[in-house]
Formats: sequence, C-alpha cells, structure tokens
Amino acid sequence: SYWDYRNGDFHKRRGLRIDYLLSSRAHADLCRADLIDRNARKGTKPSDHAPVLGLFDVDVAGA
Repeated sequence: SYWDYRNGDFHKRRGLRIDYLLSSRAHADLCRADLIDRNARKGTKPSDHAPVLGLFDVDVAGA
C-alpha cells in the first residue's frame, strides 16, 4: 500500500504493506474481499500510498 518515489518502487512492484483494515473479531468474519487499489497510484502526482479497501457482508436492515 506504499511505494517509495526515490527508487521507482511502484513501477518495480516493490512496495510495503503499511496501511491496514482493522475490525473486531465479529466483523472480521464478515470480510469477503480486500484490495489495494493500485490504479489510484497511477495518476499525475499521486500519493505514495494507495487506498486499502474491504468488502464486508453486513445486513444493514437487521442492525
């Protein structure tokens, strides 16, 4: 989720996972997918971090 600019690490696919999704144990069981959005890093003057996304199976109506 992080790539150093100085070494061109993004294009060399040498990054570090330093951004995380945190949840309770109960909610961790509801996580169906996770993703580091590398596309967000490909723009003009992007951040050196990429968004970390999680898809959770949550029944909002039953909450």
